[in-house]
Amino acid sequence: MRVKFVSGPHAGEARHCERSAIIDLLIDAGVLEHAALVDPLKPVEPRREKWSVALTRFGEPAIFHVTKAGEHLPYQGTPEGAVAAYARSHATVPAEILEQYKAAYRRANISAARHDGETR
Repeated sequence: MRVKFVSGPHAGEARHCERSAIIDLLIDAGVLEHAALVDPLKPVEPRREKWSVALTRFGEPAIFHVTKAGEHLPYQGTPEGAVAAYARSHATVPAEILEQYKAAYRRANISAARHDGETR
């Protein structure tokens, strides 16, 4: 829990502590008070959409989209399918992200084709 000192040398400071009988006693005595986790005077920045292209842990390219609501919507597949997949979630893939994904997808498929040719 977060508490704020009302009096003493640390008056006005806020600290985190575990709730206990002693903390409850100090709150009842007026030495401490519950402190808000968010400063009501400080404006909270709205979340922004985030887009990126990266390789999965298996080395495959993927588009990663984080919505304003904090949802994570990854996509793996053909570049043409990305536009349709995100359209269903009412999101438009930025052009630069789509170009990055196309390039990564081509590199991955060329690499896979070379690897398949060497192993046969």
